[in-house]
Amino acid sequence: MPTQMAHFIVLLILALNISMMLRVVLRSMNAKLSMHKYSYVGEDYPLWYPIEVGPVAMTFEETGRFALQGPVADAEWDTLRVINTHEGFVRLGPDNRMFSVAMFHELHCVSDVFRVALVDAEDPRAKEHHFQHCLNYLRQLFLCSADATLEPYDFMERDFERDRGGFTRECRDWSAVYEASARNWDWWEEYKLTHRTRPSTFPTS
Repeated sequence: MPTQMAHFIVLLILALNISMMLRVVLRSMNAKLSMHKYSYVGEDYPLWYPIEVGPVAMTFEETGRFALQGPVADAEWDTLRVINTHEGFVRLGPDNRMFSVAMFHELHCVSDVFRVALVDAEDPRAKEHHFQHCLNYLRQLFLCSADATLEPYDFMERDFERDRGGFTRECRDWSAVYEASARNWDWWEEYKLTHRTRPSTFPTS
């Protein structure tokens, strides 16, 4: 028995040492990746907007906002588009290259699907190729995230007028993306004034 216990302790120490070594190696690899200086030319740019986006809790629930019809419905859905500011675009790198931030692209598509399908089929955004682009983009987004969160299957049984609360899950802090993009926009507006850069022209679709 003492021999078996000694063997167990030796194996445990060995496993801990290996774990610590792997942690050091991974930390070193991450440090090297974070230290890489991107040129933002061609394909040499980071996959993600280089900002801190921590976790937040979000309770999925029914809401009286974002209705399909009503006097304020259009205005609420339009808030997804960050109109008259950065429109979901940021400037990065030494040459101020313009990038679209995926979260805003996704919200833009949700807003346009609402408007085209439920509000005004004559809206300029109702062009078939644009509508198809947004639906296909959202389809691929859902597959890409492969969200395997388990949800209680009771939405057909609940009275949403009385019981609006849903389930709480861990999400990424979307407010950090809003704030960082707004700061980037403010910086770009100031940069244009001091460097006499021509006004920004953002895509309309």
